[in-house]
Amino acid sequence: ERAASSKMQVALLTAAEADDALLLQLREAGSLKKASLPQLRAARDFLADGEVGWAELAARHGILQSAGAWDATIKLARRIGWLRPPAAAVDEAEPATAAVLSNMQLLLQVATAGGGSSSRSETAIATVAIAAELLGDPGLNISAACVRHGVTIGHLGSGRKSARERAERTRAALVELGLTDWEALKRQWAVKLDRPAVKALQQRHRVSVAEAA
Repeated sequence: ERAASSKMQVALLTAAEADDALLLQLREAGSLKKASLPQLRAARDFLADGEVGWAELAARHGILQSAGAWDATIKLARRIGWLRPPAAAVDEAEPATAAVLSNMQLLLQVATAGGGSSSRSETAIATVAIAAELLGDPGLNISAACVRHGVTIGHLGSGRKSARERAERTRAALVELGLTDWEALKRQWAVKLDRPAVKALQQRHRVSVAEAA
């Protein structure tokens, strides 16, 4: 889905640039041929304004206000979002990026008040990725980022607030840990830490996951 053809790459899908001709060009490029123009417009508009409500979006483009239509629109938005991602986007499908996110995930499991090997719960990789994007762009459209990273957002708005709060908490935790220089981290972590080895070290020394990592 993310491997855009040369035709797709010319579709500059931002609120200012994307017009119907470009949306149709994208549809004809291959992967979105079943999408209607109203659906493509709705997906584009959601990426431009992730806070817009489904009722407003559906009414604007003449789409049935159903959960199924919302799901179809969000699937389109996810595909389109990776064709022209924001400058701060991090793509966990890239091996180097996946290594950094995986290691961040381990280091976020710091000790709890219980001490010993007690650690904070594991943060979803998608949330870590969105938090990393927030580090690069404090004004990031978090709802659109959630869609790009596969975080579920319901058609009635459920999930938006909690997803935003999780991403912001994770961003704050990364700042507290000093994990903010993305390029330096990519140079430092060329590969993922060995999770079984981290687990064994944690159990042997009764320390948190982060300390073992």
